[in-house]
Amino acid sequence: MTEKHTENIAKNVRYLKGVGPARAKQLSKMGIITVEDLLTYFPKRYEDRSRLRELAVINDEDAAFVKVKVINSKAVYLRNRRKLVKISVKDNTGTAEILAFNQGYLKDIFKEGSYFYLYGKFERKLRNLTIANFVYEKCGPDKECSSAIHLGRITPVYSLTGGVSQKWLRKLIYENLNKYSTEFKEFLPGNDPDRLGRDINETHFPKDFKLLKHARKDLICREFLLFQIALGYRKEGIKKLKKERPYKVKRNLLTPFKESLGFKFTASQKKVINEIFKDMKSPYPMRRLLQGDVGSGKTVVALSAILLAVENSYSAAVIAPTEILAEQHYLTFKNYLDGLGVGVGLIRGGLTKKEKEKVTEKLR
Repeated sequence: MTEKHTENIAKNVRYLKGVGPARAKQLSKMGIITVEDLLTYFPKRYEDRSRLRELAVINDEDAAFVKVKVINSKAVYLRNRRKLVKISVKDNTGTAEILAFNQGYLKDIFKEGSYFYLYGKFERKLRNLTIANFVYEKCGPDKECSSAIHLGRITPVYSLTGGVSQKWLRKLIYENLNKYSTEFKEFLPGNDPDRLGRDINETHFPKDFKLLKHARKDLICREFLLFQIALGYRKEGIKKLKKERPYKVKRNLLTPFKESLGFKFTASQKKVINEIFKDMKSPYPMRRLLQGDVGSGKTVVALSAILLAVENSYSAAVIAPTEILAEQHYLTFKNYLDGLGVGVGLIRGGLTKKEKEKVTEKLR
């Protein structure tokens, strides 16, 4: 990206049209601070509002996109004084009834003879088809959807926090994608420089599910690549980070420990212990995974490394995933280290704060 591109998408969302300080505060709770955050806040799912259905073929619990004509509308009050607007609609195949609770203003919008696009989940009881939770847009007899944001397309659905609606966030992303998506320049060699921006656009407002699948796959692959590069840089950085002081093999604990075991190290154990000691004597930090079958002797290898640390006036911590395993290690270590003058303590999640401090102080 050029400096200009970075500056544009690094802009705080509060300065976008229709946002401001209050809305920006709501968006910040969703992790959206900048324009880049907004345009990479991807949908959690999609609703297919692109295919018009006929009322006659809609089943119970079907979510459907339909075009209807208003027959009539009326408002009634229920026993709890809630206002219910009932709007009868039809298409060329059948009829349905819109039930709008506490939305009295809809009676003036859904006027007799007017046409609307609707999307929502229908319920069918006997022959009656009803819809109570819906999205609508006014249209004419032959008019297509005008917005192409909420209806007449594969529509994104986002995770929300209090005060932010789907329609408001969807419109905000749609408008700013048109303005800023070209600011995202492809960083992978050999690709069209505008491909990243197109993938972001297609992930929010896909033309079809096939293109959506390809765009999401591209974005995921880029994210994994960047993650691996970041890990690589971090690993190289750690390799170059020198320790305060390397360890020295003194054998004032290691030799008596080895002699007290009652068995000799296997060739594999000796090899691994020597590799670990070489890493610990190195001026750079050790990054090592010890792998072995159950009963192969990993514990005594780990204890050898621990004793090298203790010989150099350090403490060592062994972390276990469960309290039971932690206690097993504790008892095993106490048995192996008996007579060597090495303090061993057990801190479990179930201990009180005072009990944990007591163990820590004894070890100190």
